[in-house]
Amino acid sequence: MKYKTITWKELQEHVKLIADSVRTDGFKPTGIYGMPRGGLVPAVILSHELDVPLLLAPCKGCLVVDDIADSGVTLQHFAECKYRIAVIWWKPKSKVQPTYWAKCGNEDGAWIVFPWETPVENS
Repeated sequence: MKYKTITWKELQEHVKLIADSVRTDGFKPTGIYGMPRGGLVPAVILSHELDVPLLLAPCKGCLVVDDIADSGVTLQHFAECKYRIAVIWWKPKSKVQPTYWAKCGNEDGAWIVFPWETPVENS
């Protein structure tokens, strides 16, 4: 299997792209809700970028954040409830098209590995 590893620096750049898109769109979220596991880290960074609170649960007017929209199953409920959704990586085969994303596609079929998923090597 092929792997595409995202660095911490790339992650920060991707989150800044999303923040810029949110600002350009004129959307002022009431807060940022990060999906457990994959969405939590980018949600924290995005909450700082947009200067809005990180939420423990989604609420009206918030932005739901996840790391990737692959199959879309995880995000489907939020899309049906009309939440705005942001992801670092959107694969067009996903059942859900997010409102905001930094990267799109995955023609080579590589498994996307985010920085918090990379094992820490012993020094």
